[in-house]
Formats: sequence, structure tokens, C-alpha cells
Amino acid sequence: MNTFVENIEFPFDFFQIADYLGIKKECDINYALEWFETNPAILSVGHNAFASRIGMFTGKTFSILPTRYEITNKILVIGHRCIPFGNPDILPCDYKFFYNKRSVPYKIVEMQTNDLFEYYYLHGEEFVPQYLALDPANKDFDITGCDYELPGKMKSTVLDMTAIYEKNDFKSGDRLKIRLENWRTGTFSIVVQKDTRETPFEVNEAEESRSKWFEIFEKNLLQSFNVFGVCSSIDEQIAFAYVLSGKDLFVRYPGSVEEYIKKSEVIEAAEFGVETRLWRTGETISVMNLRNENDQDFDETEEFDSVSRLFLSIGVPLTETFLDSFIYDSLYKKEKNSEQIISRLLPEGMGGISSKDMIFCFLHLEKRRAILQRDYRWFADYEKGQLRAKILKFYARMINFVYSMGQNDVSPEAMPQQPLVVLSQLFTHLGRMLESIMPNASISSKDITSLYLSLEGMEFSFEDLSKELEQSINIQEKGKFTIIRKEDGKHE
Repeated sequence: MNTFVENIEFPFDFFQIADYLGIKKECDINYALEWFETNPAILSVGHNAFASRIGMFTGKTFSILPTRYEITNKILVIGHRCIPFGNPDILPCDYKFFYNKRSVPYKIVEMQTNDLFEYYYLHGEEFVPQYLALDPANKDFDITGCDYELPGKMKSTVLDMTAIYEKNDFKSGDRLKIRLENWRTGTFSIVVQKDTRETPFEVNEAEESRSKWFEIFEKNLLQSFNVFGVCSSIDEQIAFAYVLSGKDLFVRYPGSVEEYIKKSEVIEAAEFGVETRLWRTGETISVMNLRNENDQDFDETEEFDSVSRLFLSIGVPLTETFLDSFIYDSLYKKEKNSEQIISRLLPEGMGGISSKDMIFCFLHLEKRRAILQRDYRWFADYEKGQLRAKILKFYARMINFVYSMGQNDVSPEAMPQQPLVVLSQLFTHLGRMLESIMPNASISSKDITSLYLSLEGMEFSFEDLSKELEQSINIQEKGKFTIIRKEDGKHE
């Protein structure tokens, strides 16, 4: 399958490919489908339809327009410049670049932190501090010790472009045409594209090509909002724009994503709960714009997901990660069976579930519990177990709040959208935290301390958003009442 993924340039239907590759057995098909769905090199573009980042971008080119600052200092800050061609699992400072088959060296510079943000914001403004802190140039910098506040200046690992700029008499307006050579290793090659215009107002073949490139990119980026909704990252949203463009963006004189976003009047980096995404200028991202990756028939889900479906039917979003975490929490508390897990999952004030469903759920939990218990070690899980219990307690608070909101006759569309988006993100972030402290996960005490701080911040966010949503619900509920005069029966 790896060979296939590395060579397929266009979107494909999973079952057609499975048949082509000779995958026939149901167990093999399920394994292959899961492999495609969880592979960072694969984009899900529809129901059982995928596109390969590797096949789509390898051997293709994009451009970077160095800033005056970079040219003057003979450097290139990679930052977000390789989006969406680069492997998102590799830090920009770890990409490899070649010019005339020779490796381009890196060097460390110190820059104003605000200036560095301009080269990284397409990774999401909320993630820029992490990218900068993870740069080896800042190995002695402890972001947690500064309450996640960055200093005025920071170091950055950048490409030393001295030889390239000097050899090509590089000036403002000249470009770097970048070709992806190897997606898995993050390897690129560089070619210089000189600006041959005599004046900035001259329109030549290159400028016409880039102008057309910007038009095509804008059209398909806007279309990606309609087709895919708001995606899991800015990088993914831009990748979908390339998917929709086919081969139209792979031209001799390409524009750059960074240039387009900076000058665009129709698309901007917008607030998305506690994160940022690309969206239509001046338009708030609604919770209704969220991309639903879980639209599938019940018959196609695994047996274990039956418990998750049961709780989802009563308004409790329950992934396998959460379910396993509740079981580990029960083991940590040295409970004899899974009976108390069900009571923890049910929202307060709810009548409960039927006896038949209760037995069904209990048996599945016990079956899973028996599997997880085999390798569970209480002493090894002690530190993680304390944090896990606190996370699940917070999760239960959120479930109770979501359930209480559902008891009111107010549609989600009528509520403030940003708090709803943040609420959705909190569930996602809790899931990631729980994954990082699974008993078999390797995590340091320092990282656990950082997770406690993150959880505290999430609890503060929840307090704020819950008050705003409750206030909105109360206002709309009051608005539904009318006063009827007794004497004439008319509405007031």
C-alpha cells in the first residue's frame, strides 16, 4: 500500500483500489481502510474516498518570495512556507534543502518574536509558540516556566542563503522555486527564479501566470469551505484547495500561499474557538461549519463501537479513547467491575437507560476491561492515574452541561457560535490528553505538570463559555413567552 500511496496523484475510491490490490478478506479490508483513515499522508476527501499527499505533491513545485529582511540578512525562514507540500509531522527546522544537488546549510539567528510570527502563523497562531519552543535553537528555553509567554526576542534555525543569494545577485522580487523531492523525509530542492521585469509595473509571462494561479487558488480555497467545511488545520484546508484544483496549480511560474493570504480581501485567518483557521473574510465560523468525519452507516462500524453509539444516542460523545480511559480509571480506583463506569457516563438528572441496554453495555465494558487489565500495572500508572481521574471528572462536567442544554428548546444555530466551537474543541483536546497518558504511553513528569496547567486553562475556558451559552438560552427561552390579557384574550 505504501508503494501505491507514493505514486497515486489523484483522489481515489478505497474499494476500487482494494480490489485492484487484491484485498479480498473482510478483516484485511477493515485493516486497510483504517490504515488509510489514520495515515497522515492521506487526506479523506469523501465517503471512502482519499487523496495521497505524497503522490499529489512529490515532484511538484511551489514558490517562496523572500522578504527584504531575509535578503538583507542572507537567510530564509522556513516557517509555514512549505504548506501544504511539507510533511506536517516534521518541524520546519528539520526539513532538508538542496541547491545544485548540494545541501543548503542552516544557521541560528535571533529575531524579534513578533517578526517570527509572520513566518509561522499559517501553522495556526495558537501553535506558533510551540513551533518556536521546539526549535533546537531554543533548547534552553522553558515555555512552561514563562506561563507560555514568549520573550521579545527568540532564536530561530534558518537556511543560510549567503552562497545562493550572492551567486544569483538575488534582489527583492526574485523568487525561490521549491520542488518536493521526498515527503517522508521532508526533502526539497531549490531553483532561483529571477524577476526579469524592468519596472514593477511591467506584466510579463511570469506575472500573468502567477495572477492566474492566485485566481485558481482563491476559487478552490473558497470551494473547499463549501465541500469540506472548516478542516482540522489550516494546512489541511489548503491541501484540499490543491485537491480541488487538480493540476492547475502546478505551473512553471506558481504564486505562493503566503502571498495570497496576505493580500486577499475575501479570505482571512479567522478565530475558531481557541484556534485559528482560514475562512471567508468577516464571517464567523459556525459550529455548523465543522467537518463531520463520522458520517457512516452503523453496519460499517466495529462491534466495540456499539457502546459508543448507545451513549451518542443519548447525547454523550464517547470515543474509544474516552471509553478505555474510563476503564483504566476504574482499574486505578481498584473497582471490582465496570458497573460504576456506566453511572459516571450518564448525565445527572437523566432517567438512565433501559435494562436491556444496561446489560449490553455492561457486558461489552467487562469484555474490554478483561483485555486492558492483562497488562495494567497500578504502580506504573499512579502519576498518570491521578491526572486521568481529574480529566474524566471535567469531562463529566461538560457532558452534564451539554445534556442540560439539550433539554431546552433552543437550536444550536440560535446560540453564540464561538462558545459552541470552543466546547467542541475542548472535547477534542481532552481526548488528546487522555491518549498521551495511556498506561503504555511514555511521558515525563514535566509533561504531566504541563498537562495539569493545560487542564486548568481549559476549565477556565469552560466556565466562561458555559455562562455565555446559559445566558443566551435563558434570553431565548424568555422570548418565547407572551402575556395574554384576561379581559380580551389578546396577546400583548
